Amino acid sequence: MDIITKLNSMKKPELLILARQVNKEIKIKDVHKLKKKDLVTELLLRQEIVKEIMKGNIKVQPKGKRTKKKKTDEENNKILKEISILNKEAIKAKKQGEKAKILNQISKLQSKLSF
Repeated sequence: MDIITKLNSMKKPELLILARQVNKEIKIKDVHKLKKKDLVTELLLRQEIVKEIMKGNIKVQPKGKRTKKKKTDEENNKILKEISILNKEAIKAKKQGEKAKILNQISKLQSKLSF
């Protein structure tokens, strides 16, 4: 089977995986946004690398998953104290702009919490 029929028979998720592997060698812009036919075209333009990857001559390591660093109880307690202080300030604030800024700070701090 030639490369065109192989690529056309593949589903879009398989093409995305292949395109990401090709991206290690030569960059294709916005791979995830492309339609299937555009992905096939881009891969056909880079036939030599695609053939090597499909044969297994070039092996690409998948990226590791990102893990969030766990915070200690002490760090979480500090953040919670800051949040409670900011809550009190937000209640006392008279202007809506001030309250919005404080609430924005609170939400950023809440995103830092890990349990």
